[in-house]
Amino acid sequence: MLVAAVVLAVLAGVVLFYGFVPTQYWPKCWWLMLTGTECPGCGSQRAVAALLGGNLFEAIAYNPILVVGIPYSLLSISCTIRAVGGMSAHKIIKYIKLN
Repeated sequence: MLVAAVVLAVLAGVVLFYGFVPTQYWPKCWWLMLTGTECPGCGSQRAVAALLGGNLFEAIAYNPILVVGIPYSLLSISCTIRAVGGMSAHKIIKYIKLN
């Protein structure tokens, strides 16, 4: 069952990201439309599209903060999951409130 879900997810990803240009369907930056200046997040969608296409350097050119932030975020999530792995739901809520 898990193998079928993984295969389906991979196939869906291939169809989604190689079958059409994802950036044409994503929303435009409201800050850029209103002011004409780019916000710190401008280029994030293009950077994600470039990463999904395997273009690391293009993604860095679009938004270097996002490219650096993704591995850091994944590491933080992983450490949090490890830290609360053996706890009950009550202890997890208490842990989150204290930190």
